[in-house]
Amino acid sequence: MLYKVVVIYAGLVNVEWVGTTDLARRQSSTLDVPRFEVVRARGGDFLGRAAALYNKP
Repeated sequence: MLYKVVVIYAGLVNVEWVGTTDLARRQSSTLDVPRFEVVRARGGDFLGRAAALYNKP
C-alpha cells in the first residue's frame, strides 16, 4: 500500500540535533516506505533566513 508514498525530510542544516536525519530515515524504513528524500533550502540556514526576514532596517 505504501509503494506510492515518498517521505520528504526538510533538513534545517545548522539548527537540527545530530542524528535527526538518520532517525527520520529509520522511521521511514520501519514503515516500509521505499523512498526517502532529504531536501535543504538554498540561500542559508533556517535562522539566517529568519533573521534576514525580520531584521530589515
